[in-house]
Amino acid sequence: MKELFSLIADDLKLVNNQINDQLACSDKQIQSLVSYVAPESGKFIRPAVFLLSNLCFAKNDNLQIKVAAVLEMIHLATLLHDDVIDNAQQRRGKATINAIDGNERAVLLGDYVLAQAIKLSNELGRGDIQSELASMTATICLGELSQNLNRGNYQFTEEQYIDIIAKKTASFFASSCKLAAIINDDGKSVSDTLESFGMNLGIAFQIRDDIIDIIGSEAKFGKTLGTDLQKSKMTLPTIHFLQKSPSRKQELIENFNSMTAVKTLLASTQSIDYSKDGLTAYCKLALENLSDIPSCHAKETLVEITHSIANF
Repeated sequence: MKELFSLIADDLKLVNNQINDQLACSDKQIQSLVSYVAPESGKFIRPAVFLLSNLCFAKNDNLQIKVAAVLEMIHLATLLHDDVIDNAQQRRGKATINAIDGNERAVLLGDYVLAQAIKLSNELGRGDIQSELASMTATICLGELSQNLNRGNYQFTEEQYIDIIAKKTASFFASSCKLAAIINDDGKSVSDTLESFGMNLGIAFQIRDDIIDIIGSEAKFGKTLGTDLQKSKMTLPTIHFLQKSPSRKQELIENFNSMTAVKTLLASTQSIDYSKDGLTAYCKLALENLSDIPSCHAKETLVEITHSIANF
């Protein structure tokens, strides 16, 4: 994905520097933890989508670097907490903090990163931006909590699944795009268009992630996979399987620790193919949203990002 970000490469370097400055700590032990999870190895897709959306406007308020940094820090905090919840052992190609130093330090580090994101957000001096960031963060938390409460719910529907990922993942993309319109004080129609693009892109991104969790390679993607199954989280492939073969529920559950067996079961109902079709459909909707945005290099890059998500 990073090769698509050449248009904003300089800005992303500034974002990275802003994050490192914001998280810097005089306590050497804490700084060693901060340095370990430094964002250089991240995909930066959320701040990238925000920066590219911002470039779709002719004017600029010079707040984009700090806003992008806040977005990435909120994301980093959620990753640190998610890895504890999922007992993930690998993230971004290396061992997670919870795997090395335990859950307590990982959670506290996530809290510190989130607190610094809030602090930087307050320094912007823009109540409209702060309000959007706060609303987004609350929505993400609600989505994660809803998913947690529905673990082991084998009657979980596709509609419920989309609702949850719209909150826990897609709302982040939607707000990232909407913030560009807010910063540039543009009309509601453009703001709504960008927000809809981000929402559809984010849903597609999460479906992609859920497919990868089942069929992906840890060596390729650099993170622990199979955690959804091990935690009994229902995602689109397993929801479709249970809809098509409800009598085989127990067989699926008994094989949650065997990725090979799960892949075989899902292949019997074409559930991975069905999920890929859903991913493609949401990418198509995202591209339709972009059709109303005037042509520019930034828009072209957003189109390329959407295609890359559809064709992973």
